[in-house]
Amino acid sequence: MRHDQNPGVAANLPGSDRPMVHGIQLADPATQGIKPVVNWMQRHFGVPDKHCIDVDAWRMMTPQQLLDRHMSPDDVEKEAQRHRCFPRDA
Repeated sequence: MRHDQNPGVAANLPGSDRPMVHGIQLADPATQGIKPVVNWMQRHFGVPDKHCIDVDAWRMMTPQQLLDRHMSPDDVEKEAQRHRCFPRDA
């Protein structure tokens, strides 16, 4: 069973850098089922992701408003990259 596993493909355990637990390989739910197809169609037809709407709102906040929400501008940009959100001015 160990020979069939590809640890570079699996999702990691929360808080760990290990992608498997005693023979169980975890899959990233974002790459399973219909979700990737729906996300592709959204991007293809220009439908904004709900996370990108939040990112746009966060980008318009002052640093103090972000701090009140326990966020930083770097956190906002990480979320934008994670969800493939375009910059506001694009």
